[in-house]
Amino acid sequence: SEVEGIRPMFDTIHRAIEQQHKLEIRYDSYHRNGSSEFTFQPYSVAFIHRAWYLIGLNEMQHATELLKIDHIERLAILPVRFASQRLFDLDEFLANAWHMVRGSQRYYVKIRFTPQVADSVEEIRWHRTQRTQSLADGSQLFEVDVDGLAEISGWVLGYGEHAEVMAPPELRNILVIP
Repeated sequence: SEVEGIRPMFDTIHRAIEQQHKLEIRYDSYHRNGSSEFTFQPYSVAFIHRAWYLIGLNEMQHATELLKIDHIERLAILPVRFASQRLFDLDEFLANAWHMVRGSQRYYVKIRFTPQVADSVEEIRWHRTQRTQSLADGSQLFEVDVDGLAEISGWVLGYGEHAEVMAPPELRNILVIP
């Protein structure tokens, strides 16, 4: 199973969550150009897009973050507890992010997919807000409301000439190749 390779780390994380103890973490982050160490208040664990993530408050960044568990190089439970103000709600935290990165603005996205890829787009539930409509020429209209454009832009690029962004203009501008 996906958990077996990280079972000891998983057990430590779950113990810290249950007892509301802070964790000392050494984390290898692509975005931070290498490893960093910080204190972390663990809220939850979730399987998102083929990987396990630890969600909680990074005290160094003063922000709630998702940490890919297999990027954690070292972790230890600290004797310090943290106070929980409320139950953490992952759906509320992610809101309408395309996958895991929630942007600061909500966008209505409308894409027309050519008949060559229309069926493959329609058969998958890509996002909880998606709406699709088959057109007479075999193409597919795909509409979604997302918080941020960074993640969805990569998805659209993967379809190349088979995807035409109809809205918003900000997404069209991101995808324009000079």
